[in-house]
Amino acid sequence: MITLLFSLAAASPVYPSTLVTDLSIPCTPACTVCHASNAGGSGTVTSDFGVAMMGQGLSGGSDTSSLQAALTSMTSAAIDSDGDGVIDTEQLAAGIDPSTGTDFCGGDPLPTPPHYGCGKSSSAALLFGVLFGARSLRRKKA
Repeated sequence: MITLLFSLAAASPVYPSTLVTDLSIPCTPACTVCHASNAGGSGTVTSDFGVAMMGQGLSGGSDTSSLQAALTSMTSAAIDSDGDGVIDTEQLAAGIDPSTGTDFCGGDPLPTPPHYGCGKSSSAALLFGVLFGARSLRRKKA
């Protein structure tokens, strides 16, 4: 009876290492990639990624075959559970939590996309200056 209660209250001891092995993740993800807390347990899967994995057949516990099948299904279907434009399994492989975009290996969140437009880049101002200067020189020669 105590063993049953412990298994319902604890996170799977094999899922994080299976994720690392199958996706070549650079570090071990916390249980919060799927669960509300690191304690895990039945009924605590709340993250977008965890819910999507359950929808792809993940049964929980220590059933690594259901985890691997759900990962394969997520990759094949190109599932992006949080709608950020990056497939969940690609984010995990990079050490990024697919629900939050944070790097669980200790780095920064996803790279900031490049900025475009006026005032966003000193190189744009430099290019404008060069072009304007060249035009002014042509007028003086003529």
